[in-house]
Amino acid sequence: MNEIIMEGTTALIAGMGTVFIILVLISVVISLFEHLDPETRAEKRLARLAKKGNPIEVTEEPVEEAQDTSDQEEMLRVVAAISVALAKSLNTSVDRLQVRSIRRL
Repeated sequence: MNEIIMEGTTALIAGMGTVFIILVLISVVISLFEHLDPETRAEKRLARLAKKGNPIEVTEEPVEEAQDTSDQEEMLRVVAAISVALAKSLNTSVDRLQVRSIRRL
């Protein structure tokens, strides 16, 4: 009877150890994915800047004044969308961000 309990305990420890090692390997692989995604790196960099108190600056070339009002409205919507996305990624409010200019790439 004692041998059966020892064999069962050995199998239990071996099984749990195997599962633990596999879970650690999966965790390492998932953490490596963060280093491959350039957007994640940019978000982390922006978050570090926000924690240091540096203002986030979104720059762009000045908009020509000869644009139609519909183009200006579209540009305002784009600025609003960028501001909201940036604020969401930095876990802050839009009021704390200052968009000084936007530059087309």
